[in-house]
Amino acid sequence: MAPPGSSARVAGPGVVPVLRAVGVSKSFGATRALTNVDLASYPGEVHAVVGQNGAGKSTLMNVFAGVYPPSAGFVELDGRPVRFGHPAEARRAGIRTVYQAPDLIPHLTVAENLYLGEEPGRGPFLSRRRLYQQAEELVTRLGLAVDVRQPAAALSASQQHLVTVARALASPLRVLILDEPTAALGPHEVDYLFGLVEDVRAGGAAVLYISHRLEEVVRIADRVSVLRDGRLVWTGPTAETSREQIVRHMTGEELPDLHTMERREGTYGPVALEVEGLTAPGLGPIDLEVRAGEVLGLGGLVGSGRSELLRLVFGADRPTSGEVRVGGVRLRPGDPLAAVAAGLGFVTEERLKDGLAASLPVRSNLCMTRLDELGQERSIAERLIAQLDVRGRPHQPVSELSGGNQQKVVLGKWLKDDVKVLLVDEPTQGVDVGAKAEIHAQLRKLADAGVAVLLVSSDIAELVALSDRVLVMRDGRVVRELGADGLTERAVVDAAVG
Repeated sequence: MAPPGSSARVAGPGVVPVLRAVGVSKSFGATRALTNVDLASYPGEVHAVVGQNGAGKSTLMNVFAGVYPPSAGFVELDGRPVRFGHPAEARRAGIRTVYQAPDLIPHLTVAENLYLGEEPGRGPFLSRRRLYQQAEELVTRLGLAVDVRQPAAALSASQQHLVTVARALASPLRVLILDEPTAALGPHEVDYLFGLVEDVRAGGAAVLYISHRLEEVVRIADRVSVLRDGRLVWTGPTAETSREQIVRHMTGEELPDLHTMERREGTYGPVALEVEGLTAPGLGPIDLEVRAGEVLGLGGLVGSGRSELLRLVFGADRPTSGEVRVGGVRLRPGDPLAAVAAGLGFVTEERLKDGLAASLPVRSNLCMTRLDELGQERSIAERLIAQLDVRGRPHQPVSELSGGNQQKVVLGKWLKDDVKVLLVDEPTQGVDVGAKAEIHAQLRKLADAGVAVLLVSSDIAELVALSDRVLVMRDGRVVRELGADGLTERAVVDAAVG
C-alpha cells in the first residue's frame, strides 16, 4: 500500500485530475445541498470525502455519477467539461459508483447481475455460455468466493456488497466511487475490499471514498476532504492530519471519547430477559440473561449468528426450540406482536427495509409503536424530534432524511415507558460521528433508566465502550463471555476469530 499522503506526488504540478467539480452547487427547490464546491480526484489516488449526514457527500457523488445535473458550476473529466444526462452516460465514460445499499436484482443470478445491461452476445441475442464464463473469470480474478449461477437473493448481506463492487470492476474503469462500502462488512471482508481498492489505485484509476468510519479513512486514503452544510471546508493529506482533526472540521467541536464511558457492574436490577436453549438451523443452543439497566454486547464476525439471534428473540423468525422470557413471562415463539406487548423493542440492522415505513412522514414512523396514543402524533413527534435532535419536520417524508436522522427515528419509536428490553442491531451503521455520539448517549440513558439492552455491533470499539459484558459468538454459538475486567477490543477479536 502506498503511504497515506503519497498523492502529493500523484497530484503534483501538471497532473490533470481525472474527475473534478468546478464551483458545483445543487439545489432541491428551496433547499441548497451543495454550494460552490471545488473538488478534484487524481489518477492513482484514493480521495476520501467525509462529513456529517446531510453535509452533501452523496449529492456530490450523484452529480459525478450523472444522477443529478448541477444547478451551477460543472464537472470535468480529464480536464474537459462534461454534462451527463443519465447515469448510463457516466458509466460509459468509466465512472462507476457503488452505493451503500446493494442494488442487485434478487431473482437474477450473480452472473446476470454482474453484467446487467452489458451482457455478452451478438445483436439482441444473449450468450449465456459467455456470460457465465466471463463472470467466473471475473470472480476468480478478484478472489471472490461466490457461485455465479446462484440467485443474488441467496447471498449474505456482505456477499451482496462485494458482488456490487465486483460489478463496478467488470468493465474498464477511470473513477470508482464507493459510498459507505464497508457498512455491512466484517473485518476480513474489509481487508478484502481494501485489497481491491489498492489494485484499482495501482492500475491508475481514481477512487472517491465516502465513509463515516474515520479509522478506515486514515488507513486507506491519500487525501481527505471535509464537507459541512454543503460546502467544502477543508482538504489535506491524510498523513498530515488525525482523526480528531477531521472530526473538528466535520463538526466544529470536540466529541466525547467512547473510552471515557464507565461500566456500572453490580448496579443492575432483576433479570429482564432470559434466553434458554434457543436453537435454529445453524444457530445455538443459546443461553443468556440481561438484567435491567445492563448493556450486554454480542460480538463476532459477520455471519456468526448475532443478528439471527436478535431476530429469534424478537419473534421475527421462529426458533426450532428453546424459550424467551421477559420479566419471567414466556413469549410465544415467532410472534413479534406478543414480544412488543411484553415490553421488547427492536432497532433492526436494515433501517430502510425493516425499521421504517419510507413513504410515511416522520411523525407516523415515530408513533407506529404507540397505537394507543393516536391523536397525539404531532406532540409526540415534536418531543422526540427535539429529544433526539432529528434534523427533520414531523410532516416530512422519512425517506427525505439523511441516514443518521433516519436512524434516530428508528431508535425514537422505541423510546416509550413500556419498553423493558431493547434489542439493538448495528445502531450507528452508516451514520456520522455527531449522530453516533448522540445515539451512544441515548443508549446509555436508556440503560441508566433501567432498560435492559442487548447490543450487536461490528464496530469493536463501540461494542467494548458501550457494553457492560460481551458474549462473543462464532459459528452460531457463544464461545466466550468477557466481563468488565477482561473486556478489550483485542479480547473480542481473538475470541471471534478463534
